Amino acid sequence: MNIMNENDYRSILRYTLLEYKEKVSKSFTFKNMADACRVQKAYLSTVLKGHGHLSEDQLYAACRYLGMSKTEESLLQLLMSKQKTIFKHRISELDQEIDKTRSKLSNTKEHLGEEVIELSTHGMSEYFLNPTTQLIHMMLSIDKYASSLSEIAKTLNISESFVSHSISTLTRLGLTELSNGSYRNKERNLHLSKDSPIFKAYRSILRSETLRRLDSDSDTKSYSFSAMFSGTETTRDFLHQKLLELIKEAQSLSNNGDNLEIFHLNIDLFRWT
Repeated sequence: MNIMNENDYRSILRYTLLEYKEKVSKSFTFKNMADACRVQKAYLSTVLKGHGHLSEDQLYAACRYLGMSKTEESLLQLLMSKQKTIFKHRISELDQEIDKTRSKLSNTKEHLGEEVIELSTHGMSEYFLNPTTQLIHMMLSIDKYASSLSEIAKTLNISESFVSHSISTLTRLGLTELSNGSYRNKERNLHLSKDSPIFKAYRSILRSETLRRLDSDSDTKSYSFSAMFSGTETTRDFLHQKLLELIKEAQSLSNNGDNLEIFHLNIDLFRWT
């Protein structure tokens, strides 16, 4: 189910619970959710089948039980208010708030599991407008590079002085530090909003570097895919939601696994007509 299109908060709760039980843990049950909401299992089951409604506090508890974000919870609260209200003019007001909240949910930042670090405008420019500095920042999360600037220089085919300059920039920005002879990343979750004044320049520079790397890449496991297809706005919304889920899962794998290599993933989804 796509939370961006479903208009019944009860259906969203029910589907999410069943999906978590199947894919995450068998401990996600109607009984445990009912306990979290402080209601009887039979009552919760009846409500989630579309008969009756939860209270605001009960919906809050259900969202917390499912680990939903504050924005996702806000959307469900708005959907519930719309379903319960008896005033037509309020429905129009709620529709506007629902659209705003869904727009916010389509933002990548909302789906990043950890706190996203904010830099000053100048700091964002220093970091995002130099892809090599970004790459070095990520390489410092790998032991063999964190303890050897020469290894970074050799791998990237750049001078050690450039590596040193980039690390000085990262240190000054508060993103890395020297500890026991090795550099350690203090922060690595940075996100550049599409609303940023430097976003288009960043995208152009990164695309150029990406194509240069692909043209010289000898890795047989490198993968590229591009497709044009016809569909509807619902099709696009569905794919957008799936891509956001992929980004969240990729972040989790990166943060919780053994980091041995640096990879790059580009995603574009846009309309031609």
